[in-house]
Amino acid sequence: MLYTLTEGVGRSRARSDGRLREVSTWSTTILSSGELDIFNRLSENTGLKMRVFNFRDIPWTESADQSEAIKACITANHGWLLSAFIEYLFTEDADIEHYFEEAIEVLRDDSNLTITSERVFKKLAVITATANLLNDTEILEVDVKAIYDLVVSQENEANQTRDIAKQAHERLMQYLLANQSLISSGSRSKIGYIEGQTVCIYRDQLTKILKELGFEDARIVRKK
Repeated sequence: MLYTLTEGVGRSRARSDGRLREVSTWSTTILSSGELDIFNRLSENTGLKMRVFNFRDIPWTESADQSEAIKACITANHGWLLSAFIEYLFTEDADIEHYFEEAIEVLRDDSNLTITSERVFKKLAVITATANLLNDTEILEVDVKAIYDLVVSQENEANQTRDIAKQAHERLMQYLLANQSLISSGSRSKIGYIEGQTVCIYRDQLTKILKELGFEDARIVRKK
């Protein structure tokens, strides 16, 4: 489902006469909250981790009372902000593309950002450009710098978990240390053997171990 929502391109389907239907395309940002960390369900899927920004361990409110007050306010006043924002964008002829391109440029020039992927820049720019646009409507004032610092710090943290080769190597070393009985020096064992200072693992066994460790495609790990 995550791939479908974030890919931005619908499935190609055929008409009754055999011709292909027009493929739907979109570009959007979806916000979702929950009690469980979504990354716990992604295994070691780097492709999805590039598409999902995970904001965790952040104290969004200062107390339970403040949280309840926010809920009460939103419940009593929901529905008007979005329509007012959309109306501003169209009636004031806001240059959305300019805000977006400017936000991307700021991210490109930020030496504190550890990732250099254009795809990530564009996805983060949707958030920061929207914050700037919202401030200019004067409907609601938000702390743009705080939002920017938040998305950058979270992205830097997330980027550390996307090095699939490093993660696979560390997890594999832990596995071999915990299962030393399965491999020995001077003889061929179930999963491989030791030759000098090198641990040799049979290809099919390596694939099996990596899948057991949560890496869905061993071929990608081997390439890295």
